[in-house]
Amino acid sequence: MNCRSDHNCSNCSIHRVHRSVWRSLKPQAAFTKNAKAFSERSVLQKRGNPMPRRKSYIKQLNARDQKILSAFYCCQHLSQQQITSIVTKNRLKSYIKQGIVVKQNYIPKHVGDSAHPVYALTKSGRQYIRCHISKMRNTAPYHSSSAPAHNIRLSEIYLSETKNENAQWLTERDLQQLFLDTIQGREDERELLDALRTHTLSPPDGAVLCNGEVTLIEIVSVNYSQEEISAKQTYSDYMSMPIEFYRV
Repeated sequence: MNCRSDHNCSNCSIHRVHRSVWRSLKPQAAFTKNAKAFSERSVLQKRGNPMPRRKSYIKQLNARDQKILSAFYCCQHLSQQQITSIVTKNRLKSYIKQGIVVKQNYIPKHVGDSAHPVYALTKSGRQYIRCHISKMRNTAPYHSSSAPAHNIRLSEIYLSETKNENAQWLTERDLQQLFLDTIQGREDERELLDALRTHTLSPPDGAVLCNGEVTLIEIVSVNYSQEEISAKQTYSDYMSMPIEFYRV
């Protein structure tokens, strides 16, 4: 049935039906278009074509960047004062935008209620540093559940000891692997592995290697028991490496 052309058809029942059908089809057409675009993206991903990458806020790392990021890699936490004594606040913001570090508000018990801004290395930050700083590729990252104050004290020692270009830092995981390599194949290997497992022997937080000599570093907080300190000393005695204890 056709509408007559000689009348005003704005209220014509036939055209009302046509308009109703058209309105119902428009969302369907939009859905079909979106579904097609989604399907194309899925095909690209299945073919291995990468999706657009996250914007890069750091084009190139300079010597100061490498110094700060290496400290994060080996100590996990740094204070804002430590960071801004080497790089600018804008550079710190770039680290955050890049997802390398994250800001935390830490309240030390002995200071009172005032919060101190500290910064922690993220998982993606560890990957970024391994990728962009060659000297960190053979170093295991430091990861600790200790309070930020413990790690910031460790970073103070790190920044001080590594001013010497010949100095190399070993993390706790590096020291554990060194111990495992040392005891491999020995008669008392099983006994020593049990000591490591039960924490009667434990690698310290880090060590500095300079001119062929290794000095172990352990940060001791008020919560440390005598057994924990003794476990670090046992590692030192077995490996014949001197150890220095620093209190938070």
